[in-house]
Amino acid sequence: MFVDESGKVTKHEVRESSGFEALDRAASNVARMLRLAPAKALGIPTGVWVQQGFTFRVDPPTAG
Repeated sequence: MFVDESGKVTKHEVRESSGFEALDRAASNVARMLRLAPAKALGIPTGVWVQQGFTFRVDPPTAG
């Protein structure tokens, strides 16, 4: 993901597929929604490329 000077993810790509298109698409959707603290170089906000893994879990339905 490329995180710009404001902390917004402006570019992203799936570098390693989960093997399931729906999960890869979900990871892309999450990346687009992220807002992060921007990186700083000498105290000045700057854009950087970062790598982030996502883990999806399906919980069993609860009774009730």
